[in-house]
Amino acid sequence: MTFFRPTEVMTEHAQANIVLFYSKLESFRTAEKYTDVTIQCDDKYFKCHRLTLATASDVFDNMFDSKKCKEQSVLIREFTAETLSEVLQFIYTGDVSVTSANVCDLFKASRFFYLTGIAELCLKFVKQNKMTVNTTLKIAC
Repeated sequence: MTFFRPTEVMTEHAQANIVLFYSKLESFRTAEKYTDVTIQCDDKYFKCHRLTLATASDVFDNMFDSKKCKEQSVLIREFTAETLSEVLQFIYTGDVSVTSANVCDLFKASRFFYLTGIAELCLKFVKQNKMTVNTTLKIAC
């Protein structure tokens, strides 16, 4: 979820409002306030907001399209609950902690959910740690 307007420099005021927005959004998720969908992955359940997920990812948008999905819960089988939890953290906060243990899974999830922000963080991590493609694949894939 990126609110940056590429042709303009984001003002300090706008940045502060985005931080406040993410903070409030994450607090709603943590308190399970206004949640309207449960995402099941492995044996974990994540209470979420359809609008938030659909805004962040076209995959969720298509999944929750009112004509297609009236279900209150959705099963995700493509990733572990830990990876999905990190994806949700990114969607709700705009940030995720990338490590050598999760970089490959997060990159795969970023491609699956079309979350370019996660992909950028993964590539930055690989570059900063001077990891080669072979090293990265050996560690996590």
